[in-house]
Amino acid sequence: MANPKGFILYRIWYGDNLAYLGRTKQPLQSRIHGHLFKKPMHRSINIELVTKIEYAEFQSESDMNLYEIYFIN
Repeated sequence: MANPKGFILYRIWYGDNLAYLGRTKQPLQSRIHGHLFKKPMHRSINIELVTKIEYAEFQSESDMNLYEIYFIN
C-alpha cells in the first residue's frame, strides 16, 4: 500500500459487500491499523473477512466529503 497524504476516502470490503467507508486526514496506514488491530472490544473491522481495501486521494476536504456522500447513497 502506498503512503497517501492529504484527504483520503477509503473503503473496506468483505467479498462483494462494502463493510466500511471512512475518511481521514491522518496517514492511511495508521488509520487502517486502528480498525484492524485495536483491542477486540474496540475493533470495528474483522481482519479475517477483509478481501480488499480501496482508497482515493482528494485535493480538498470538500471533494472528499462529496464523494463520501456519493458512496453512501
